[in-house]
Amino acid sequence: MAAALFSFTSLSVSSLLFALVRRFLLPTYPALMSESEYPQGPLPKDLEATLLSIIRDIGVAVSEKVLRKRVEAHYKIDFVSHHAALLAALRTVLATPEVQLLTAKAKQEKEKEVGGKGKKRGRSPSSDKKDKKKDKKEKRVPKEKKPDDYPKAPLTAFFIFCSEKRDQLRRENPNDSVGDIGKKLGAQWKLVSAEDSARYQKQAEADKARHEREMAAYIAKGGAKFSRQSKSKGKHQKREKSAVKRAMPAYMFFAQDFRAKHGDLSMTEQMRQAGAAWKQLSAAEKEPFEAKAAKDKARHASEVQALQKS
Repeated sequence: MAAALFSFTSLSVSSLLFALVRRFLLPTYPALMSESEYPQGPLPKDLEATLLSIIRDIGVAVSEKVLRKRVEAHYKIDFVSHHAALLAALRTVLATPEVQLLTAKAKQEKEKEVGGKGKKRGRSPSSDKKDKKKDKKEKRVPKEKKPDDYPKAPLTAFFIFCSEKRDQLRRENPNDSVGDIGKKLGAQWKLVSAEDSARYQKQAEADKARHEREMAAYIAKGGAKFSRQSKSKGKHQKREKSAVKRAMPAYMFFAQDFRAKHGDLSMTEQMRQAGAAWKQLSAAEKEPFEAKAAKDKARHASEVQALQKS
């Protein structure tokens, strides 16, 4: 089984993102790629959107082997000849605020599970072995795959921008690495004018409408909206059903309020601008959101206590 790509308890968010790409740079990667059962084919134009969709479905702790298999199964082609392009697309996806936020949340949840950063709960060797066996059993549970004719996910304005600008950057900077190209794309996106941003957003909305039409047609002919769920009915699934909703930090309350006031922006722009706006708030301006966070934290503690008593 492929090793996990992240180690949440000891790395920063930026280090976690770097670790994901570094795993693809290992010498063993070409060997893994050569095991593909699919023939070679042209590089898909929507590779970034597919990578983001996979991370959304499985989570940021996806392993290199699983990610490679999912990409090849989606397009039914061998990616050994597209190694560099796959890395470039992955770097671009990792640079998006959405993936960074997912990574930060996963890191926080992992730290809470072990009792806080750098503070692991004392455990006996026997209990550790039992937990490892349970983890292995849960990982072996097969996950449902999307049907081959399932509508393709819509592209965001940022991914449309990257698809349009990437080849030009490669021609202008032939000596740049895939990482350098990804960084320049991210930097250029931040400098896009309001007019160009509106154009990309319009294209994204058109693609979203296309997806909705295809989804409606897919459901009309008997298909069902895909929802990734484990087929297992064991204890792990029961714990998830009874889990208490986690408390939200002050920033998340601010982000919700920001999104409500800026619904005309794309999700990527909302997250980027919300992060910048939050940093500019004074302590007094943050107080209402801190109060909501404290109230939600009390709600979470109360529900956990009630669950433990039941």
